[in-house]
Amino acid sequence: MSETKKPPPAATPPAVPPKEKIDWNQKLSTKTVRDWLGTMKNELAAALPSQVPIDRFIRVVNTSIRKNPKLLECTPMSFYGAVLTSAQIGLVPDGVLGEAYLIPRWNGKKKVTEVNFQPGYQGLLALCRRSGQIASINAQIVYENEVKQGRFKYQEGDAPSLQHEPIIIGEKGDPVAAYATATLKSGEKQIAVMSRDEINAIRDSYSKAGDKETGPWYDEVAVKWMWKKTTLIQLQKLLPRDTEDQNQAKLAKAVALDEKVVIGVPQDLSIESDPNAFGTVADTDNGEAGDDDEPKEKLVAHNHPEPIPSATTPEPDKVPVEKSEGKPGELFGKPLRKPA
Repeated sequence: MSETKKPPPAATPPAVPPKEKIDWNQKLSTKTVRDWLGTMKNELAAALPSQVPIDRFIRVVNTSIRKNPKLLECTPMSFYGAVLTSAQIGLVPDGVLGEAYLIPRWNGKKKVTEVNFQPGYQGLLALCRRSGQIASINAQIVYENEVKQGRFKYQEGDAPSLQHEPIIIGEKGDPVAAYATATLKSGEKQIAVMSRDEINAIRDSYSKAGDKETGPWYDEVAVKWMWKKTTLIQLQKLLPRDTEDQNQAKLAKAVALDEKVVIGVPQDLSIESDPNAFGTVADTDNGEAGDDDEPKEKLVAHNHPEPIPSATTPEPDKVPVEKSEGKPGELFGKPLRKPA
């Protein structure tokens, strides 16, 4: 009687090396940032939208600290939190193409310098287009001589309309207004028009946040993009909202963070160490200056087989919208003040 041969024992799978433990409070340097980005590459890739390559994102972040060494003087928690927020909103903080920026800013209450995330004009345009409801979107500046020559006409009422024939050759004069328009795939149109006084009121609020007579508002080239961006933010308040739409949630989050930069409210994006997860980014500000005792929301990125859609939730299929109240002619739900 022959003996039954036993099958050979199954090969033992190789042990998975433990994930390198991260010291979230280690002082920032080009090396610590490079190491952190390398360690967190998979998680950042999961957070980014498919159209943003992870290698490009990492390269841009490394370049940003070389171009602006003051970022290394910020708290590590706020730096990592801002980078994570940028990835999960889906914008590259290159500071050149205008998608988004990493900005060092003094937090007077905590007496530390923190990194703020701020979307740019091109970034807001990209987020609007990703929402899937917009067929076309545009923002332009209106100049004094265009108004005098009847090249700009805007009418409100039951059937709002806007006509703009820009001066291509010749003296335009000073900028006097800006507008943003959107045509939805349903055919509906939305228009937001702001005067120079309304735009300058927002500029002055930004100056009070600690950037008086410096920054993009006072740069001859960049200020034109700031005018367009300001009207674009007002326009998005008129667009239909779908709380289940992940891209709309990302747009709302980006606008809310931009508004905090404008009025000088700390974003307080920081990462709390979690041995079982990538980390938790807590936005501890409740929207009012000086009140950041309790966390308002958490931005979580875990190891997940599918991309995490937003910085505002650990769930892959639902993203809460951070509302941005207000309408054209209002800043954050309050009437715009006129400059003296």
